[in-house]
Amino acid sequence: MLRDDEVHVWRTWLDRPMFHLQPLYRMLALDEQQRAGRFRFARDRNRFIARRGLLRVILARYLGLHPESLRFCYGNYGKPSLEPECNTGQLSFNMSHSQGLAIYAVSRNREIGIDVERVRPVPESDKIVEEIFPSTEHARLPARRPDQREEAFLDWWTRNEARLKASGDGLGRWTESMDDSAREGQPSKLMAANSDSEQTVEWSFQTFVPAPGYTAAVVVEGTDRCLACCEWPDEVESRQSLKCAFCRGGSRENSMWRCR
Repeated sequence: MLRDDEVHVWRTWLDRPMFHLQPLYRMLALDEQQRAGRFRFARDRNRFIARRGLLRVILARYLGLHPESLRFCYGNYGKPSLEPECNTGQLSFNMSHSQGLAIYAVSRNREIGIDVERVRPVPESDKIVEEIFPSTEHARLPARRPDQREEAFLDWWTRNEARLKASGDGLGRWTESMDDSAREGQPSKLMAANSDSEQTVEWSFQTFVPAPGYTAAVVVEGTDRCLACCEWPDEVESRQSLKCAFCRGGSRENSMWRCR
């Protein structure tokens, strides 16, 4: 069950044996199968099949439908959503992947975005910070110790990517930057720059560690919600009890996260 005040975040690994991939491939729509066929390397193709198939399995579980019956549509900037006729539960979702790790965020009646990155050197990070991030944000990055700089940059990157994916709009939507309170689970208020009104929209941000060597962020509309973090089991159709994905990742002390 997914309550209106809940956000569920799922973690799963994409490198799966062929006997898992075959049923997932059969769940895909024709356009998804065609996209899978365009990958040059088998590992990339198999990871695409896994993440799209598991997305269908996860969403179908909430809706009580068969995974292959789900139909997707896409916004102007590519944000996916369910076609209204199969979205009887008013679900919103978003997903992200980095190498072999995928994370999914599911909510009801509120926009959501999620992003994950493998922590790694980003040689062009200084240029990206200077050109994209507001001055109030990139001024803080040089103050970090050298051994923290890569993780700090990717924290900011995932948070910005997640908020853009949550809104489904372009880079010009946001007029205020996120501050470090987001790392502590505090809500931030942002205003849409191209809004016809002066209404301020509240969004909640959370940065977390989904697995060693990764950083991620989830952004959800509103502040009256709790987050449940779960790991999809290895068995594609399993209905077994789910394990918290983040209790082992150093985030259990944060009251926003709880086991299901």
